[in-house]
Amino acid sequence: MVGDTLVFRNANVGDAEFILSLRTDAEKSKYLSPTSNDVETQRQWLKQYAETTGQAYFIIEYENEPIGTVRLYDAKEDSFCWGSWILKEGRPRHAAMESALMVYSYATDHLGFKSCHFDVRKGNDRVIKFHERFGAACVSESDVDYFFTLSGNAIREARLKYANFLTSTVRVERLMTRQYAIGECRLLNLPKISDPRGNLTFVESGQHVPFDIQRVYYLYDVPGGAERGGHAHKALHQLIVAMSGSFDVVLDDGREKRRFHLNRSYTGLYVCPMVWRELDNFSSGSVCMVLASNRYEESDYYRDYDEYLAAQGLK
Repeated sequence: MVGDTLVFRNANVGDAEFILSLRTDAEKSKYLSPTSNDVETQRQWLKQYAETTGQAYFIIEYENEPIGTVRLYDAKEDSFCWGSWILKEGRPRHAAMESALMVYSYATDHLGFKSCHFDVRKGNDRVIKFHERFGAACVSESDVDYFFTLSGNAIREARLKYANFLTSTVRVERLMTRQYAIGECRLLNLPKISDPRGNLTFVESGQHVPFDIQRVYYLYDVPGGAERGGHAHKALHQLIVAMSGSFDVVLDDGREKRRFHLNRSYTGLYVCPMVWRELDNFSSGSVCMVLASNRYEESDYYRDYDEYLAAQGLK
């Protein structure tokens, strides 16, 4: 998620040390829930986070350097909660204002929420005053926390009032609310019309494949022993079909690997986003056709396996 000067990216296992350094800081931890100082415990939490839905945990970056964290969670009808908002010392002066506005832009413009709710630990007066400047209203309290709500009108007014900190809606490169796994990849049987003069198979966008087809490409004249693929896509859906001959597709989501042998022109392998794929064992004269949900975009690729694993929260 991209703002004027800040970037939010999904937290992964590789961020464990940075997150722990923030949450165990003597000054900042005064108003946080207790956190174990064991980095392996933090890694395990991030692994579990990568396998769940219903929340988004971001690393806040400035000029490609991490400067903080923020989390969206606990959706209740049209209201969302946000917290775990920690900014390190030495961050840019505008970081607090811009990151807060990015949270509201993402939640309202992209996720469709109308209002928000959150709690602030008693004694954290600076943060309380910050939220009150945005129009937050304290609706209740416990022994340790104040509970606030922020209406849709207050969010809109604050975004206008502080528009110089975030001049437009945030740009989201890939929504983190959807997690994919290798179990969603499967063989699909396409329509086959048999005829003595020659069989016919057809594919209709959104009908026989679970996506709209925006691009078609095919591989042919693959030398014996060669391998293709060796990448994953961030958002692209694909159907892989052996139009002629045969080959194998090896799928890998960092947790599990599966090998599929394709040798029928009326059977396709659906591959969802965020699954690493490799193609091998090509027979002589084989043709591999791929139906894709979008046009070619290099930024959609993970070509380095370690980078892919990190994005999956596994490295």
